[in-house]
Parts: sequence; C-alpha cells; structure tokens
Amino acid sequence: MRRTQLILKKPAEILLLLLFLSFTHTIYGQNTRKDTLVIPSKQPDKYDQFYDSLEYKAKQKKLTGIFYDLLISQPDKATGKKTLSADYYKTMEGKIISKITIQPLNVFGPVFEDTTKRAVSFIEKTANSIHTKSNLNTIKKMVLFKVGDYLDPDQLYETERIIRDLPFIHDLRIIITQDSIYESFVNVHIVTKDRFSVGASGQVDGINSAALEIYNQNIFGIGHQISFRFVGHLSKQPYMGIETYYNIKNISGKFIDLNAGYLNTYRREGFTISFEKPFLTPSINWGYGISGLRLYRTDKIFENDPESFNMP
Repeated sequence: MRRTQLILKKPAEILLLLLFLSFTHTIYGQNTRKDTLVIPSKQPDKYDQFYDSLEYKAKQKKLTGIFYDLLISQPDKATGKKTLSADYYKTMEGKIISKITIQPLNVFGPVFEDTTKRAVSFIEKTANSIHTKSNLNTIKKMVLFKVGDYLDPDQLYETERIIRDLPFIHDLRIIITQDSIYESFVNVHIVTKDRFSVGASGQVDGINSAALEIYNQNIFGIGHQISFRFVGHLSKQPYMGIETYYNIKNISGKFIDLNAGYLNTYRREGFTISFEKPFLTPSINWGYGISGLRLYRTDKIFENDPESFNMP
C-alpha cells in the first residue's frame, strides 16, 4: 500500500491515524528518532512528504493539531547522519567554545523557527501551566563538552543523541555561531522542546483483573520519573494493589541511573532497586550495573480460605 493512501481527510480519521502512529513510534522509537536536526535534507524523500502532509492535515483543526504535537516525531534515516554532522561543523571544528547557553521551550506554542510564539487555546495554556519545563541543570548534565573545550563534531552528535533519547524531550537544536569578537571562538546554543510529561495508561487482563498507571516523566522539571500502577483483581487479595517506581537518570553527571520500585499486588509483594551505567558513547570504556530485589508471591492463605492437606 502506498503511503499517500494513508493521508486521510476527516478530522476523526486523522485522530485515529495519529493514535496508531503513536503506538508504532513507541515500539520503534529508539531506532527512528533523529540524531541530527541542524542540517536539513536537501532532497526530501517520500517519508518527509508523508509527515509533512500529515502535519498539514492534522493542523487544520486545533484538537488534531494538539494530538500531532503530543504524539508524532518524524522518523529519519540513520545512515550518514554522523557524516552530515561532521560536514556541517567542519568549518568550525577545532575552535574554542566560549559560551554555552540552554533554552527550554514550552510544550505548546513556541517552535524552533519562532521561539517567541505563545500558546493560544485554553487547552494549550492549561497544559503548559501543568507542565514544568526542564531545569537547565538537567539538560546541562547531559552535555559532553564544556566552555574552553575545542569544538568536536563527534561530541555534538553524541550530545544530541543523548538528550534526544530522554523521555521528556520532544526535539532539540544545537546552534553554533561565530563569536562576534574573536575568530577562534564559537558560541553553542542548545534549544530544547519538552514533551508533555504527565500521562496515564490502562490494561485489562481478562474479566477479573485490570491495571491503571499514572506517570510523570519529568517531575519538578529535574528529569526524575515516577509512576503509580494500580492493579486490581475481583477475587484475589489484595483486591486493589499498587506498583510504584522511581527513576533518576545521570546522577551527579556521571551517567549512572537509579531505578527503585515497591510492589504490593495480588501477584507479588516486595521491592526492587538497581544502579546502571550504560555504554552511552564510544568514549565510555566500562559499563556496569547492579540490581537487587526481594519479592514474595502473594498466594496467601486468609482466615476464611478453605484448607486442604495431602493425607499419606
């Protein structure tokens, strides 16, 4: 089926398509997210045309436009991105970084082409007021270079990739400008656009059990993640249980992640904790992790339960 056949005209159909694409993006997001945005492709391919058409159709209506901004990140081909990044920064490679600035944008309203744009609708304004923009230090800890370093295209590429992989970041730009006074100096400006961090999901398991999860992927704007999953069963105790998890990424800028959780449901009871340092960049020689857990199956015998014994 050709991709052009997927572009629908009715708002309801567009919304349905957006929801479908959001699930597809969730499954394959790690492989399709863009790593370099500062260099636009000179020859848009059919994928770019498809997403451009989808964006145009979706933004004909305010509601579908909001869903588009929330759910869709355009995929791009991974081949050659590092080469493109190196080519783009070639004229500035080796120059000294004199200043690094970070500018987080609201979820709704501003765009990279016009950062002064403001949210217009009541829904957008309300969402922005609920959402807490990413803290500057949270983004700064993810940057692999600092003031005084020589500009290295590989470090810019890896920084983009690491920041873009954060669950609360929708998109970003890294802009390099020549210093107005010294020719051997450059300024680095990082512009990030948050993803709406609060959400909920549900799951039904047959006719006897179900679960509802509420999460915040950027609590207080500091990049911590917290989730509460309420698990219920009609005939097994506890009838309403809970699973809660807390995640901290890049502790003290060392790229060490902490995950902790507590569970008390009809399936299991206990806690989990883990520390991990993944291989984020080629310069990291060692990766490691440690985890611990203490879990009990909650097949308990209650006071009024029938008891049976195997007689010899």
